[in-house]
Amino acid sequence: LGQQMRGVLELQSALISLNMIQPLEAIPSLQELMVNERVDAKLRVNAAAALAMASAMAGEIQLARDAIGFCSSTLDVGSVELRAVISHRLAYAHLCLGEASVAEGYATECVQLAHSVGLDSIAARGYSVLQAVASAIYPDTVLARKYAESCGRLAALAGERSMQIFAWQAQLMVASYQGDDDLYAEAERQLADLGAERTARGIMWMRFVKVVREGGRGNVPLATAALRSVDSEKLTVPERAFADALLGLLLCSKNRDEAVGLLARPVIVAAERDFESRRL
Repeated sequence: LGQQMRGVLELQSALISLNMIQPLEAIPSLQELMVNERVDAKLRVNAAAALAMASAMAGEIQLARDAIGFCSSTLDVGSVELRAVISHRLAYAHLCLGEASVAEGYATECVQLAHSVGLDSIAARGYSVLQAVASAIYPDTVLARKYAESCGRLAALAGERSMQIFAWQAQLMVASYQGDDDLYAEAERQLADLGAERTARGIMWMRFVKVVREGGRGNVPLATAALRSVDSEKLTVPERAFADALLGLLLCSKNRDEAVGLLARPVIVAAERDFESRRL
């Protein structure tokens, strides 16, 4: 294979690793692609944007900063579609770095560029970051719900099942916060139709949402009992982090010391290399 084709295949392989939440596997090939002057400039900036995302997810902060800097100096390279893709990846990278306001700017740019040329799949990804940003930096769930709805609508148009599941999971959580029984029932039905409960991760997410719903309705003893009944040994690190955080919130009014310990533990356990746990 020639350098260009080999580079394209390496990029696709790295993106598969990213989609499977395995950023450390993607980093070496993306690093090599970013500095490879024998391949097309568009491929290099594409790889650099993916490297920024992978490095930020993996807690490789300096490497993420270097990749972001490379992208910033070559952002005008390529088509509108490529710029939309890069904007999404930079948005996600900044979200992982805890810079939600910067992520919001890039995600907004991604959505605008994708809409301008009818790229529903990329626009859906931009809205998914905006949904996460809204959940993180705004005091209510109105914007989060709006962005999740937009993400789901565009993902359906593009036939993106995984993005549809993400969007309905986000709406299910919003419904549990807002006490919106109609939205909750609709989101549950849509997730069942999409097969979200076929995986252990999907089943655990649904259980966590039910806990949030009961807690929001004032049924704290029931919600607490449901969480304590979960076998933590069977949970992934991010799921355990989320369970600890939820239990900490439920215990805040009754046992402050235990609550604070539970809320702090996910960050300590996850250390620097598990973005999902820190975010949850």
